[in-house]
Amino acid sequence: MKRLRTGFTLMEVMVSLFILSSSMFVLSELQVRSMIRVWQSREDIDRVYVIKKFLYKMYLNPSDARKTSQKFEEPPMHMVIEPVEINKKSALAPYAKQLHYLKATAKWARGTSTRTLNLFAIAPRGGAKESGES
Repeated sequence: MKRLRTGFTLMEVMVSLFILSSSMFVLSELQVRSMIRVWQSREDIDRVYVIKKFLYKMYLNPSDARKTSQKFEEPPMHMVIEPVEINKKSALAPYAKQLHYLKATAKWARGTSTRTLNLFAIAPRGGAKESGES
């Protein structure tokens, strides 16, 4: 009478462990990439908040709407905010005397790459509110 085999061979165990470890490695790498992406997105949100804070400051106090350059350590970046001339062909051209067109440029390094973010805002000029009211 022949005896039936009830276990696995060493080769079958090794192949199954290789497949299992390879799939776990790929899944963990995907998870790490996802976590890094979330971290970078949160960093970008922090930087946008800092830039918008300065743009709002210039909007609420139009006399401060001049070229400003700042270097931040937390979050680490370099920011330049400057008024830009409104183009003569723009729909805003008739309002050029009442409005500032502000351009904010922020640059920071992430790893080996450099990222740049440009934000634009429109702010009233200093005398715009006084001349409009009687």
